[in-house]
Amino acid sequence: MKRNLHIFGLLLATFLSSFAQSSDVYHLIGGVPADKTLAAVGSITLREPDGPRGVFKHGFRTFNDSAAEWQTSYGVQFEIKLPDARETEITAGIFKYQKETNGYNPPVSATVRVSGKGWHTVTLPWSAFDSERENTGFLKIVKEFRITTKLADGSPVKFELRQPRVVRAPVISLEADILGQAVPQNGVAEYAVTVGNCTEQKQSVSLSFARRGWQSMTAAVEPAALELAPGETKNCVVRMTVSDRVPPGGHEEQTLQAIGNGDAATATQLKFVTASEVPHPFIFHTAARWQEIRDKVAKYDWARAQQEEILKRAANWKVPLIADATQGPDDTYGPYVFPTSAEVDFLACAYAWQLTRDTNAAEKVALFLRRLSNPTNGYPATLR
Repeated sequence: MKRNLHIFGLLLATFLSSFAQSSDVYHLIGGVPADKTLAAVGSITLREPDGPRGVFKHGFRTFNDSAAEWQTSYGVQFEIKLPDARETEITAGIFKYQKETNGYNPPVSATVRVSGKGWHTVTLPWSAFDSERENTGFLKIVKEFRITTKLADGSPVKFELRQPRVVRAPVISLEADILGQAVPQNGVAEYAVTVGNCTEQKQSVSLSFARRGWQSMTAAVEPAALELAPGETKNCVVRMTVSDRVPPGGHEEQTLQAIGNGDAATATQLKFVTASEVPHPFIFHTAARWQEIRDKVAKYDWARAQQEEILKRAANWKVPLIADATQGPDDTYGPYVFPTSAEVDFLACAYAWQLTRDTNAAEKVALFLRRLSNPTNGYPATLR
């Protein structure tokens, strides 16, 4: 009977996956709808649904539409109802995807103990699981999540489960696509930040900066207060004003923190690194160093000969078209966007621009970079 209940729990969780609704701030594990309660004795397994492709390559990256990607989240959270006040050991296990279902696949687990009759909220960050903190690759291909309950004598516990999900943060999430910028002295760096409510309760959010001391940049956030409904996200803007006391290349770290409903113990932090801009150019040479090279060209025959070779290569180069990604069989690897040898001529054009200010050479550099970064058929789309 107990085994039948476990199997029923697994089948129910898999069946319900097609009806579930997730949020930007959480992912419902196994697709269990937010308003459904599951019952089990001793154990229940939630399984991510199978996709049409399974493991596949896109460019030089591997993806899996039959597994969940949890790596960028904070941890797992679920509500569990216990039948009585006795202490119950609860183990959460994460099973990664594997092609061979009969192979050895031990879970990565976290075990906690809970006492008290009724509903309890269990929150398990990835640091609570028995894996190395720097080894989170298993979170990219999660197939099953199992919850096991037992008493001190090892006997299974009947329980109810609701809201099993992967959350971005324990309470309030902070996310930004860009976490670092360089701006001139007295300039302002702006960062777009998304603030999310990862709970089922309305949250009044206070935004401020954690002060380390000795900062010379001025940090501000607007708005500094938000109200968020359950699962809701809103945007704010962080602004860092770079003081003229920060020399070019100098930088500071500023940490934004979000406190929900006055609970600073669960505050979430997001770190930004803002730098005082270094004048361009500065990667190969500074402006002064490039002028030294131009002076050598004017003074020495060997330098003029080197320049003529560079200018000839730049003039003869035709910016290549992007390789046809459809020629890659089954989208596995396929051709590079550009051949590696293109970098030699590309750099020759960049050098030609610095040496002579030839606008034709500069246009070739710009065209190459535009093609490389084209969101339709460049590297962002092909990943190769």
